[in-house]
Amino acid sequence: MRSVSIRTIGPILVLIPVAVVVLGFGLLASWQGKRVVDDLTGQVVDQAARRVEEQLDRYLATAVQVTELTASMVAGGDLNPAKLRDWRPDLVRQLSAFGAINSVAFGTPEGSATWVIRYPGEPGMEYAIKDDQTGDEIVEYRVMDSSGVPGDRIGSYVYDPRVRPWYETAEEAGVPTWSAVYPWVRSNSDTATLGLAFGRTVQDSEGRLLGVVASDVGLLAVSEFLSGLEVSETGRAFLVGPDGGLLATSSGAPVIGPGGSQVEAIASDDPMIRAIARRISDQAGSFGAIDDRLQFELTLDEQRHRIEVEPLRDVQGLDWRLAVIVPEADVMGGVQEMRRQALGIGLLVVGLTLGLGIAASLRLVRPIVELVEGVRTIGGGDLDHRVRVEGAREFAMLSTELNQMAEALKDRLRLRQSLALAMEIQQKLLPEETPTLPGLDIAGHSTYCDETGGDYYDFLELDETTQGDLIVVLGDVMGHGIAAALLMATARGVLRTRASESGSLGQLLTHVNRQLEADTGGERFMTMILMVVDAPHHAIRWASAGHDAPIVYDPQRDAFVDLPNINGLPLGLMDDSAYEEGVWDGLGPGHIVLLGTDGIWETRSPDEEEFGKDRLCAIIRAHRDEPSERISEAINDALKQFRGDSHQDDDITFVVVKLA
Repeated sequence: MRSVSIRTIGPILVLIPVAVVVLGFGLLASWQGKRVVDDLTGQVVDQAARRVEEQLDRYLATAVQVTELTASMVAGGDLNPAKLRDWRPDLVRQLSAFGAINSVAFGTPEGSATWVIRYPGEPGMEYAIKDDQTGDEIVEYRVMDSSGVPGDRIGSYVYDPRVRPWYETAEEAGVPTWSAVYPWVRSNSDTATLGLAFGRTVQDSEGRLLGVVASDVGLLAVSEFLSGLEVSETGRAFLVGPDGGLLATSSGAPVIGPGGSQVEAIASDDPMIRAIARRISDQAGSFGAIDDRLQFELTLDEQRHRIEVEPLRDVQGLDWRLAVIVPEADVMGGVQEMRRQALGIGLLVVGLTLGLGIAASLRLVRPIVELVEGVRTIGGGDLDHRVRVEGAREFAMLSTELNQMAEALKDRLRLRQSLALAMEIQQKLLPEETPTLPGLDIAGHSTYCDETGGDYYDFLELDETTQGDLIVVLGDVMGHGIAAALLMATARGVLRTRASESGSLGQLLTHVNRQLEADTGGERFMTMILMVVDAPHHAIRWASAGHDAPIVYDPQRDAFVDLPNINGLPLGLMDDSAYEEGVWDGLGPGHIVLLGTDGIWETRSPDEEEFGKDRLCAIIRAHRDEPSERISEAINDALKQFRGDSHQDDDITFVVVKLA
């Protein structure tokens, strides 16, 4: 029998173990990738669930707080059930102070009642009273201002609080309790949402029932919170009751049907919600039967999704369920890269082995085994393991590449963790909510082009400003990233430290400039503008360090105001720079003032055309009759549409102030 040439069998013998290594590494990488996907998905879902629980608990806790506060005022004699008309200023103040609730109501065993209400999606408040003067009817009025002065009469109708769910539920329970969720639909409004009330009875010192206090909460804000929740790149979430009725959705799917009834999850317009509801019905029977976290996978439109449904046990005693949907593609990016690297390394090894001869085949057996063990160890997650192979230069190079790959993976994981922490810290430096001041409607927004950025906005109060006027701060650091974020944090610290001391806005900028120049030596700089909107005196004051002046729109003249050119050098360049304060006293009702960074008007389209200030002014003019938050949303929508698929090259930050 003719033997096979060593020239043939040698490369084959070398190629076989290498092929095994490559296949093993690929399978190991695939298995490890599946574990990584599961771990990352679980972390994303856990984080989203905790944030929803915390936000929902804070939101609903406000209703509990207001109800208990009102009940204590009744029990203590500050609010007299026999004189319900005297309650109006206190109820208006409570509703003004607690934006999370939509109404505060009180009913007596005799059938008298009063409330102040703010309907979801509608501006202003309404006041209602039923007493001896109104008979069997309750009369509703518009509330004119924050002091609660009643305005035009809206209407009247026969009303008995004792047969209303908020009264009956609390009276029957005998303890503070939540009502059932109910549709909240207004015949003269396009806004439809769900609501629930927290009520409790109030007794006098002898245990006689004085009445029932209730605070209503609309769930429209919960859907808005879910819409802004970053579950993952394309992930979604929704809340559902134990009976399967939808409470809130991040996808914008309606929770109230055309007839004014609550939408069942299994009948939702959203195909994903319908599919999940059918799966829950088949697997658990109902959403109410889910007592612990339920996990499963679902394929819809040829895309796999990870679904987790869990009870919200710590949210004010409510028996609700949260469903979180994470597409598998959202967490597969890093795993795919690891697989590509593994494939590249495998092809490199195969190519090297094909060039080896018969004489090298025996020497290659031992290094290959060592490489196999090393690759398996690294693929198993031990990134500190190092492969050391002696012998042929190619295998030494391969071991070096594997070690460098392991080190690069470690560095990448550390960098991602550091950037995530930096982004979380920097986001906390921005205001959590906009301030509420009489006569002013304020909205702020900031979007970074990297994980961290150099844009900054803030709201400060100075002791010397009249009636605690608000200072709006807007800054833009040269460049972006970690270095810009550090300079922004430094400027913020200096501002907040000095803000309580007396002095003009120009003096405040001068102080910040000296501190930044001392820290940076003139190597880095930032622009900044400080502005005070003095609504009672129809004026604004501002000081600028290299920043664009405020954009002011006058709706009466349908024109934009040319403000005086009050400007100075950017902060951090020269320690002896001084800054002036400008004043303009032409403000009036409906005026809109916008402070922004150049990331807005320098945004580029795919054709390299700049967005420009003309487009920005056109958006302000088109939405002049809408609140500041809607103007902010319109600006963001226009920028995204203008940018298209292009990358955002600069941070975008702006503050919109509208006079009532």
